[in-house]
Amino acid sequence: MTKESEIYASFIEHAELRPSGEIFLRGKDALQFVAVCQNAGMAVLGIEAARLDAHQVMPYIDAIADYSPRSAMQWETYQGRCNRLALDFLHATMDQKGEDTYFCFEVMDRAEHADCLKQITPAS
Repeated sequence: MTKESEIYASFIEHAELRPSGEIFLRGKDALQFVAVCQNAGMAVLGIEAARLDAHQVMPYIDAIADYSPRSAMQWETYQGRCNRLALDFLHATMDQKGEDTYFCFEVMDRAEHADCLKQITPAS
């Protein structure tokens, strides 16, 4: 089981699983997910907020966050920044859109961060 799968495991019971494989979490579960990511050494890289019904996902175009690395930053600093911004985003979005808002996450680990840095840092 991958680290990402392990993180999601405790949330699956309350999650909305879509046929596409996307996992959507609501309210308190979304907030707890970020805390679990932090403790597991993962960073929340991106978040998409949406309204769900039985037939479709309706993304909120004004509630998408992307914390992709754009400059070289130490992993611990980057992870803390991403997860802090993710919590701020979740609180603000729930205040604006309501508690019934669902969130889909993209996460990153230390190794993936190192690979990204290779792409954005010029070779010497």
